[in-house]
Amino acid sequence: MKKIFRIGLGLFGVVGLFFEAIPAFSGEIYFTTKGALFQKIDFQTFGPAWKAPNGTLWSRVIGFHRVSNGRTENGAVVESDAMQLCKALGGDLPSKEEIKGLLRYFNLYAPKNSQERVLALRDLYYLFPDFTPVIGPSGAVVIVIWTKTPSEHYADHVVDFDTQDISFASTPSKYGNSVVCVTR
Repeated sequence: MKKIFRIGLGLFGVVGLFFEAIPAFSGEIYFTTKGALFQKIDFQTFGPAWKAPNGTLWSRVIGFHRVSNGRTENGAVVESDAMQLCKALGGDLPSKEEIKGLLRYFNLYAPKNSQERVLALRDLYYLFPDFTPVIGPSGAVVIVIWTKTPSEHYADHVVDFDTQDISFASTPSKYGNSVVCVTR
């Protein structure tokens, strides 16, 4: 059973509780199989976004930008094309720690191919369909999301999140990756 519900106002003012798999709309709530409650919010600049249990609002993938020429301070990228996009929308690039925090609401570290992992990926990709890897003729096209966390090992690299492998890597900041914004 899909753990999505909504309250609807029908004909003649009848209120009903519906359980169904539907496109997300403002006010929808979703419980992950781990029991975390997410709420769909229409944020004025992000558009539809999911509010995590800790109150952080997560946008959909909003663009594809580089973090090249990014300036860092105190262990975070503070100026880049991707950062400017998020700032213009009233948000920020997520840090590696914020993405790790988001992943705690899913059972993504269950053994691969286990039922728990399959259900966790279903939850993640339902809430964030832009994270779903696209299968092309030559194999999977991986969706990689920038963080604002600089690499610990390379001065010109930034940490990114691979949504297929559910892993972090260090990528040269001159490459283009997907941008997701957060606000608290």
